Amino acid sequence: MPPSLTALGEGSHGSILNGNYAPNRLSSAWKPTPKLKTGIQFDSASIQCSYGILLVYQADARAMQNEEDTLTQSAFEEIRRMIVSGEMPGGAVVTERGLGERLGRSRTPIRAAIGRLEGEGYLRRHGRVILVEGVAVEDIIEILNVRLFLEVGAAREAAGRMSKETVTAIRNAILDMRDPSGVVPALHWSVDDLIHLSIAEASGNKLLARMVVELRDRTRMFGLSRIPSRFEAGKEEHLAIIDAIEAGDGQAAAEAMSRHLENARAGIVQALSKGRL
Repeated sequence: MPPSLTALGEGSHGSILNGNYAPNRLSSAWKPTPKLKTGIQFDSASIQCSYGILLVYQADARAMQNEEDTLTQSAFEEIRRMIVSGEMPGGAVVTERGLGERLGRSRTPIRAAIGRLEGEGYLRRHGRVILVEGVAVEDIIEILNVRLFLEVGAAREAAGRMSKETVTAIRNAILDMRDPSGVVPALHWSVDDLIHLSIAEASGNKLLARMVVELRDRTRMFGLSRIPSRFEAGKEEHLAIIDAIEAGDGQAAAEAMSRHLENARAGIVQALSKGRL
């Protein structure tokens, strides 16, 4: 091995010929570089050069990985949005190629996104086929039970902690929904999200807030058209929750949230018993 890694060929110490190092005989100042125990010889300039190359390589690798992660995250969010909104309903067949063409992405980020969505229960495999996971009636009952446990506590904690601006925005959004025939599903979910997610955020519990987001996604996947209509009742229940939070009455807020979610669950159970679902 040469004592220098600065170049292949003629150098300040010598040259490499046929894989063997030959010292430069024109340099009377040349002295052998002390050998390490491994038998490999280096000089400081060579190490600095090699280390610099390594840093550049690592920086390029990180940049490529960051770009790939960004594309994967973007694909994940877009596919999840289509699933949650019902654009890709339960039971729909999913393919990497189809999603890639639809989103204008290469198959690598699509494949990674599909893997994440499988892990989070939005997609499932049936043999070699990938399907959108549906939300059954039994599932929505379980989801509402968990939401009841989480969101009652969130309402209690949010009392007196929600900003006046947020309270006003929520109340106005509820009151603006006057005629049920003019409220499209997208608007309904937008207002419902504003109410429930604002309460979860105001609770100050970040983990709880993330869980509420996921459970509401599952609720939406069940489909608004399948949930028995409670338009006016739902508005009144939401206003009661917000009034209690604004007043700083945690107990009243918790009780109002409990009534709201229990009534929603009861409506689904009643519809199920009558064969409507």
